Amino acid sequence: MALNTTKKIWPLIPLFIIGLYLNYKLIKDADNQFILDGMIELTLIIGFLLVFFLALYRDYKFYYRTKLKLSFLTSFIGFLLVLSCITIYYFLEARDNSPILIKANTFSDINGASFEFREDGAYKFVNSSVLNSDISRGTYEIQGGTITLDKSNIDNFIKSKNLVFSQSIDPNSKLMIYQVNDKNEIIDEPYGFTVIEDHRKK
Repeated sequence: MALNTTKKIWPLIPLFIIGLYLNYKLIKDADNQFILDGMIELTLIIGFLLVFFLALYRDYKFYYRTKLKLSFLTSFIGFLLVLSCITIYYFLEARDNSPILIKANTFSDINGASFEFREDGAYKFVNSSVLNSDISRGTYEIQGGTITLDKSNIDNFIKSKNLVFSQSIDPNSKLMIYQVNDKNEIIDEPYGFTVIEDHRKK
């Protein structure tokens, strides 16, 4: 009997390990994306689903022999882990549901950074390199040609909480966003952000 019980519950071990680690990876990688993270998460999902469907098949066979409703305990726990992954993914994606008001970026040969300012007053800042992307989030206020962020240091790239719009005299040039200091002087001018989307009411 003890041997049968052990054979019955063994799928719980990989289900718990893979399921909980997948939940952890979804949260951990939400704002820090390494080039291989997508492949690792896909491998975890495939492995988890294989174990889950194996457990479901074994539970069904056990229920067919015994008619015990508890036969599906392992499958039920696996289903809860699937539900938790879906819920986490939904809430993480929901952070970016608000329409983009302003989008701007700056890129070099191998690195780049971008801002997404959304209608709900939230912003998303992405600092990218060849191998990974770091994402920072916060809130902002915009008045006229000035954007005020909730923090003055973001990922060692943004060094001021004040940003301003700047339009060159050249009519063919694009609208830019620059960091400014307390004296309203532009800092880090080479790393200005080019506005590529602007949905403000003109």
